[in-house]
Amino acid sequence: MKKTLLLAVFSSVACICSAYDFSAVSPSGHTLYYNIDGSNVTVTTEIEYELFLEKLYETPPVGDLIIPESVTHEGKTYTVTTIGLSAFENCHELTNVSIPATVTNIEMGALSGCSGIVNLVVPSTVTFIDNNSFSFVRHIEYHGPAKGAPWKALSMNGYIEGDFAYPNEAKDTLNAYLGEDKTIDIPASVKVITRGAFSYRPSLVSVTIPNTVDSVGLELFEGCTGLVSATFPNHITRVGMSTFQECSSLQYFDVPDSAILIGPQAFSKCTSLLMVTIGYSVESIGPYAFNRCSSLKVIESKAPVAPSLLPGAFNNVSEDVIVVVPGGSLDSYKENWSYFSKFMEYWDPQYNVSSYTYEGQTLYYKLKTDYDRGLTYAIVSYPILNVTTVETLWDGYQKPVGDVVIPGTVELNGISYPVLDVGRCSFAYCDGVTSVAIPEGVFKVGNAAFYNCHSLTEVKLPQSVTDIDRYAFSECENIESITLACATPPSAVDNTFSTYDATLYVPDGAAEAYRQHSVWGRFANIVEGDPTGIRGNDSRNIRIYARNGRIVVEGADGENVQVFDMKGQPQPAAQYPLPTGIYMVKVGNRLTKKVVLF
Repeated sequence: MKKTLLLAVFSSVACICSAYDFSAVSPSGHTLYYNIDGSNVTVTTEIEYELFLEKLYETPPVGDLIIPESVTHEGKTYTVTTIGLSAFENCHELTNVSIPATVTNIEMGALSGCSGIVNLVVPSTVTFIDNNSFSFVRHIEYHGPAKGAPWKALSMNGYIEGDFAYPNEAKDTLNAYLGEDKTIDIPASVKVITRGAFSYRPSLVSVTIPNTVDSVGLELFEGCTGLVSATFPNHITRVGMSTFQECSSLQYFDVPDSAILIGPQAFSKCTSLLMVTIGYSVESIGPYAFNRCSSLKVIESKAPVAPSLLPGAFNNVSEDVIVVVPGGSLDSYKENWSYFSKFMEYWDPQYNVSSYTYEGQTLYYKLKTDYDRGLTYAIVSYPILNVTTVETLWDGYQKPVGDVVIPGTVELNGISYPVLDVGRCSFAYCDGVTSVAIPEGVFKVGNAAFYNCHSLTEVKLPQSVTDIDRYAFSECENIESITLACATPPSAVDNTFSTYDATLYVPDGAAEAYRQHSVWGRFANIVEGDPTGIRGNDSRNIRIYARNGRIVVEGADGENVQVFDMKGQPQPAAQYPLPTGIYMVKVGNRLTKKVVLF
């Protein structure tokens, strides 16, 4: 039995060492290996290919390679027609491969992983290209008949300008970066960056993806071993699979607040990563996302509920890492991130709930910074950070009751912030609320904001509102009137409301627009005019304008006039004339308007 086993082992070794029929030196000086097929030959590997076998050459080819049209062995000349299975797989230091017009077949993985090739020209004589033939080849020019999905190349038949490859001259999609610079400026035209566009660029040190980019692909910086820092747009919804895998020089990264998940292997083998900040909205961290991040010291999470951890999320990461979490959410992290032993809480009004009492009602809110507009504003919220079900949002806290008037601004530590968003679930299950008045400036009523408010009969929405989210007024079956100050119907979806018996009061001349809307049009009673007889947000009898560096308000009829800068800071009248800039002017509860001072 032992002799048989040894023979099998030696047989396997012998097989690995004789993977080819003969070898010959190419015109570029490289030793290539061939298998004979009649009068033709296939380019193959030095070591016989086996699944999971990493080494296919004793000395992999490097530089610019020329594959000949024909090769002579033992006095016979053979035509080179095929580049075989994994023939040059993972030959990272190849910079170009010249494929002759005699080649008709390119087999699976033939040039897979050849990330050093900037532009590969494939002759149109090639009629068959197998799957994954060109994975991580940066750009391909090919106009032959082979079609389908074998490519997995970063860019094919595209448009190259400078060091960037695009699918067309619009240059709104970036397929591949072809250069060797340490830092790069992504062109302003780019809206989408595709999968692996910067992968295996070891010279790359720093990249900032501007907020003009709407979408980034998977494996974006995989294998960028020199990358030290990277910044993502603040509206990206995920850090995708293998985005930074093997970025062994990366030390810090801030996951944007907009991201909802961190994908599988996103930071795997980032062996220099010291600290990562996890954004407010992250809900899930994928398998092996931080695998072998052996230098990790601090995880700062802004998420109020501990994101779920999929298997191996922090594989081979020290349990002594300090996990810093929002105040009030410590129990959530200790329960769901029990692998770690050191936790710290921090209190930050941007990621924690604060209270504000206005007209006898104590409401809760969070702060959010809009970096595009340079504005920090308040989002109406519910009081509990760590909730297990919607029904427990108000456990231990007094729910709002009666007539609720949401303030236009709230204060924290002496600073005033404009209220621009009624957040998700903010009044859910507040079944004692009978009416709600939402102030001018609010642009959104969030998901399930007033869900299950059974006593709610009257709703007033401002001119500024543009978006009413799903379930916002679902299960509010007793609403009798909804007054909208906006002439353009806000967006709404099928389940924003569950009943349509209320009367809609809309601005003069707007009824037909509401009747034609797919959701608002379901209300049978749409009436033009304010039921109170007061033009609550009608600006026709109020004039607000700039003159000589001052803000002039006419027709306010003695109402309180407030002026705020774009950071929500009040501007006392004593400071007029005001510096150049954009200001929000509020007249009582009637009107909020932007004014630009030059």
